This record gives sequence, structure tokens and C-alpha cells, in this order.
Amino acid sequence: MNTQTARDTKSPVVAAALSVLAAISEQLFSAAMALEQRRRQQQLSMQLACVDARTLRDAGISEAQRFIGVNHPS
Repeated sequence: MNTQTARDTKSPVVAAALSVLAAISEQLFSAAMALEQRRRQQQLSMQLACVDARTLRDAGISEAQRFIGVNHPS
């Protein structure tokens, strides 16, 4: 590492830029995780919609609960 590079990485401007990039990275990661959670919820909702009435009863899920789960996934 040359002297110029070592000096640049210690400058307040570089430190501030790295801080901003870290904050942006955290926000992007949070958004990606929220999208993944939403995708999983939609997938579970679609699977619940395909379950037959007997399996629902065996699982202790009423038709009303299924309707809510399919139409209002949380």
C-alpha cells in the first residue's frame, strides 16, 4: 500500500462516504428481507388455498380461517 492510498482511506470524506454506503447497504438488505418475507407469505397463502376440506379439518383450520389466510395474508 503506498502512502497516498493510506492517506486517502483515513480522510474524513472517505470515512463519511463509507458510512453512507453502509447505511444504504443496511436499507437495501432490510428491503430485500421484507420482499422475501412477503414472497413466502404469498406462497403459503397459495398453498393454503389448495388444501382440501378434510385436510383443513384435520389441521383444525376452519373454512373461515382459510378464507382470511388466503385473502388477507399478514
